[in-house]
Amino acid sequence: MKKVKFWILMSVYVLLALADGALTFYNTPDLSMEGNPLVAKLGLGWGALLVANLLGLALLAVTFGYETFKYKTIYTKEVKLTRYCSQIVYHRPDKFWTGILIKDFRPILAILGFVMPYALIAGRVIIVAEWVCITLRVPIDVYWRINQMLFFGKVEIFVAVAVAIALMLYWMNKEFKTQLPAARELLLSQIGKRREQ
Repeated sequence: MKKVKFWILMSVYVLLALADGALTFYNTPDLSMEGNPLVAKLGLGWGALLVANLLGLALLAVTFGYETFKYKTIYTKEVKLTRYCSQIVYHRPDKFWTGILIKDFRPILAILGFVMPYALIAGRVIIVAEWVCITLRVPIDVYWRINQMLFFGKVEIFVAVAVAIALMLYWMNKEFKTQLPAARELLLSQIGKRREQ
């Protein structure tokens, strides 16, 4: 099932990226309507878009592959979510809010791998839908107004970030609950040993 999920989500993302590229080329071959900052802000062309898309795909494949096939739940003796997350990333249970120097990048890579496919797909769906509406000349005035209200002017970024945050919290809770029975057992055994002493 893991392999099936990996290839389905990767395929969906690639198809959406290809659709985005094809619709962009159809509607604005000179990239005058392109909103990507590489073009809109830096004035770079198709080559930069291609390289950025390939790098994004490679990052997605690496992190998603790691989370799907290699990452194993890290077991600790922590029975509180924040202490667990702090322990697996900083090797200390008291750095959840104040930690800066990451000691273990495995959970970070796993979170990225868990979050990225869904967040990137959500963002691409919005971009492709936007291009389809432009292609078919469907009026989407409300959408453009919402775009203008956002401080960065991009609905797809807002949605992708919202999806990423929700999934990040879900992943942390899922991993914590997976290790919780063993953590409780370890904690109880330590308490029992102390009482015996």
